[in-house]
Amino acid sequence: MSGTARSGPVCPGIALLFAHCLAAPSLPPAHALGDGAKPPENRQNLPVDALGPVWQDGVAMDESEKQFSFTRAASSTAGRAKSAFLSVPMKLYMTLKTGILVTVLALSYVPQSATAQGNLVVNGGFDYDASGWIATNVAITAGYDPLKGHPDGCFWLWSGPPSPSSLTPMISQPINGLIPGSTYLVSGDYSVEGGTLGGTPSFGVAVDGTYLFEVAPIIPTWQSFSFSYTAIASSAVLSLAAEMNGTYVAYRVDNIFMEGVPEPAFSSLLALGSLWLLYRRGGTRAVSA
Repeated sequence: MSGTARSGPVCPGIALLFAHCLAAPSLPPAHALGDGAKPPENRQNLPVDALGPVWQDGVAMDESEKQFSFTRAASSTAGRAKSAFLSVPMKLYMTLKTGILVTVLALSYVPQSATAQGNLVVNGGFDYDASGWIATNVAITAGYDPLKGHPDGCFWLWSGPPSPSSLTPMISQPINGLIPGSTYLVSGDYSVEGGTLGGTPSFGVAVDGTYLFEVAPIIPTWQSFSFSYTAIASSAVLSLAAEMNGTYVAYRVDNIFMEGVPEPAFSSLLALGSLWLLYRRGGTRAVSA
């Protein structure tokens, strides 16, 4: 059984910005004029002082009119330098301004994203010991094993004799720092250490006591599990159990991870910001007539 991924809430302001950019009009054609000509008179006056160095690459400001024009000098047939002008209407200016805001918002959202947290599981690799984990119903002869991991160390889940046993050997760990509403990917490796395989699930992984992954493996070699979990609080208890349902099948576990999944809204913001940057680099400069 696997968990169901659910996307987290989207900030209304970010959603409005995203919708505004999608509804932005197409770019107007460049107005290429001849020698001695002036830029079109219907250009929009713009608050250029607030934009700072962002516009310095390929953009010139007409000081007498306080308007933007994209210019590039070129040689005319008479040998004189001439300029091609690209007017910037108010709608285009607002589209570019929105692109800047979206990019800034996307970058400022990164520290709050679950993806920036990394692996929240402490000592999920069992490389040197089993610190950080709480063992329940695990035999003294089982537990941490420095040699049979995938690779190096691992944890052996076995309740010990007699057989069969009604106990469920388990290790658990409180996971802190979760962001409510964010989706996390829980993953790891497991292998059968002993017992008779069958059709009844004998290994499982739970969050706060609810099993989101259960399996009845048909081969005893190392395999991987993964499922998604959407946090409802800032902490949760992650547990791995063997010998479930009275099966008495022991397991080894290793490489346990719990990492944030990129949110769709954040990915869209980054994509939108990147498209705007590509537009500015390649599409905002007018060629000479």
